[in-house]
Order: sequence, then structure tokens, then C-alpha cells
Amino acid sequence: MANSNFEEAKIKAAAMFVNFSSLLGKDVLDCDHKFIGKLWDISVKTSEVYPKSDELIIAKGFIRRYYASVLFPNVSEIDGEVILNIKSDEVKFHPAPKEYEFLLRRDILDQQVVDTFNHKVIRVNDIHLLRIDHELMVAHVDIGLRGLLRRLGWEAALKFFAKRDDIVSWKFIQPVAINPASMTMKLSVSQKQLQGIPAADLGEIMFDLNMNQRMALFRALDMKTKAKIFENLEFEDQKAILKELDKKEAASIVTNMSSDEATDLLSNLPRGTVENILTLMESDRAKKLSTLLGYSSDSAGGLMTTEFVSMPDTMAIEAAIDYIKN
Repeated sequence: MANSNFEEAKIKAAAMFVNFSSLLGKDVLDCDHKFIGKLWDISVKTSEVYPKSDELIIAKGFIRRYYASVLFPNVSEIDGEVILNIKSDEVKFHPAPKEYEFLLRRDILDQQVVDTFNHKVIRVNDIHLLRIDHELMVAHVDIGLRGLLRRLGWEAALKFFAKRDDIVSWKFIQPVAINPASMTMKLSVSQKQLQGIPAADLGEIMFDLNMNQRMALFRALDMKTKAKIFENLEFEDQKAILKELDKKEAASIVTNMSSDEATDLLSNLPRGTVENILTLMESDRAKKLSTLLGYSSDSAGGLMTTEFVSMPDTMAIEAAIDYIKN
């Protein structure tokens, strides 16, 4: 009896989830079961930990495709078929989809995202959506072989190769290029998790991405984190990132770097670039760096830094070590 109840619970729980890939291309019907088009994408609201469905994007046509948007309250069923509770003449098609902040197909499926729990870049093969009343909520991303086989329609034939799903909870996921036009990220609840990743790890994550995604991630970070990451990069990588930044942002990064690291960077840049950066910095900081730039890199002055830690001579060794660490 207990086993029977457990199996029923498993079946019921499984029915609460739907794979996004299984919805793509499904027929969308109106309230009279008249064909309208195919499900193309789903827009979601990103203001919560687990984004909720907002609009259904429908496409029709092959050589010339047209798009329509339907608010999710107008979706009555989204299982074997997608059925709306409105008539087809209420659905207006246009030559191009309207602008959306966040789309599952465009921004997540097949994209590289940051797993903030495991501190690594992963590729999304599928998305698990949780049904709640008449809404869908993004619950997990599937990064495993099984998700890929499902997408290809080979899951039943080759399931012995992938017996379990390899999924990551959405709360640990941070997309790296939500807006393909500006290549910027909008951070919400994930910002604290990104800030919790050590700068060295974030630097490694960045260089697992292409340049556009790399810059999207870099721009989304707070200035102190940018500076920490920047300090740990090789000069060629620093130079590549500086090319993508405006002069004001470059100056802010250098301002937040340690004096010796900032000096090393500036000493390798063209004189005109250095002057532009120093001009945009606070006068005291600019004077300090200008002074340090007067020393050759292998001299005592070039090797030393102007920052120091001071402690009372009565402080215990253990307390002093903790103080320096902090």
C-alpha cells in the first residue's frame, strides 16, 4: 500500500512539470479548436527567484514568418495541445515579434549560462517548467545528455545512455546575455550570488565565454568586483576588455585597483591612453599613480605599494593575521 501511494505521488509530481522543448512547435488552437499557429517562444517575468510565464509567442508561415503575442491568462490548456480561451480573430500577427526583455528560447535554450553554485559555465539543453494553476514557472535547467536526447527525439531509443536528468535549480542560474542588441545583463536576485563567487573564479568563468558574453557578465558586476577580476588578468586580456569599455568606466576600474597593479597596467598602456585615464580619476589618486609611474618596474619604488596595514604592537599574532586577511 505504501509503495502504491509513493508511485502515485511520483506520477503526480512528474505531471506538475513540463519540458520546454516539448512545447516548442506545438499547434496553438483558439477556443473553437481552430488552428492559429505554432508555439514559438514564451516570455517570462524575471523579477522573482523563479520567473513566471508572461506571454505566449505564436508563429505562422514558413518562408515569411509572422508573430503574435498572447497573455498567459488567455491560455486555457498547455499540454498535448495549446488551447486558448479566445477566438482566432483576437490574435493579431505582425512581421516581427515585439521587443521582449526575456525569452526562454532566445535567451536560455542552447545558451551558455553561469551556474553560481558550482562556479562554472554550463550549456542549457532543456528547461523544466513547473505548472502552477494556469501559469508556468521556470524551475530548473537541464544540462545533461538526457535533455539533449529529448530535444533530438532519441530519448526513448537511447535512454540507457542517460538514465537520469542532470538538472540545476534556476535559483543558481545567471544568464550572461539577456539583451542581444546591447549585450547587457539585467541582474535581479542572482546578483548576490555572483558577488559571492571569488574574483579568481569569476575571471575563469568569464574566459569560458565568448567576447560578447564575457563583456555582458563583466559589465553586470559591481565596480569593486570588476577591479578584483581585472587585477588577476594577463595584460593582453586586460587590454582586450579595456577596448570594450568607455574611458570613464576604465578610469573607475583603475581607481579601484591596488596601486601596484594599477601602476603595472598603466605602465604597459600607450601614453595617450594613460593620460586619458588619469584625467578622469580623482586628483589624489591620479597624483599617486603618476608618482609611481616615475619609477622603473624593477626598482624598489616600482615594486613597492603605497597601501599599508597598521596595527597596535599589543595585538596578538592570531588576531593580527585575521586583521590582515580582512
